[in-house]
Amino acid sequence: ADPGVDQGWLGESLDVDAAIEFRRAFETETTVELHDDDDAEVSATVRELMGTWAEKAWLIVPLVFGDLPIGCILLVEHRQARRFTSAERDLVSTLAVPAAIAIQNARLHRRMAEQNRFLGSLVDSSRAISSTVDLDDLLRRVAQEACEALGTSQATVYIHDPEQEGLVYRIVHERVPTHGDDDPLGMVYRLAEHPGQQAILYSDDIVIEHASDADLPADRRRNLERWDEKTVLSVPLRFQEERLGILR
Repeated sequence: ADPGVDQGWLGESLDVDAAIEFRRAFETETTVELHDDDDAEVSATVRELMGTWAEKAWLIVPLVFGDLPIGCILLVEHRQARRFTSAERDLVSTLAVPAAIAIQNARLHRRMAEQNRFLGSLVDSSRAISSTVDLDDLLRRVAQEACEALGTSQATVYIHDPEQEGLVYRIVHERVPTHGDDDPLGMVYRLAEHPGQQAILYSDDIVIEHASDADLPADRRRNLERWDEKTVLSVPLRFQEERLGILR
């Protein structure tokens, strides 16, 4: 095996509905052993993977915390058609326990850090609201806190102008420099020309868009492509039934 090539696959996803051996390991909470010469035992997806990398044997060890499957250890043999012994299976199953605990603890710590960051942003935003009378200063602070709390590249605020029947590009806060020229602050986007924006403004829920979504409205797709945006979260701003704008 080439470690450099293997490193390049880190972060890739595998569909457990196609690689059913992983699902079997999770559902039974037991190790699953596979060999490249077991025609009846290996799914097409796993057979293709084993063939691509000239792998002779796999041992899938599920990582389970409580009743929650959170991952697996995959042991691979390249050199020969190996059969793992009961002692070897027991050993790696034992090693899987602290690995599962470590992953779960890391998730909990990350979740706590996110919650603390969100609470800190909420407190700071509340202080800004109570101490700031200038609307632009307030919106800049809210955009900054939202951007920092979620760790996004950018946050923007659009104000609904009923007289112009449009959204006014009012505030932008950047954590990561953007590519290309941005529209100037004060730009008005007519709702009649941007039905996707209008739908978000009048939505009762937060709207999350991905560049890969097949059903994006045409105007929203143009915007995502124009500024090379991968994921956009839009929060409609309203007071009672009045639509005030969008925090994006």
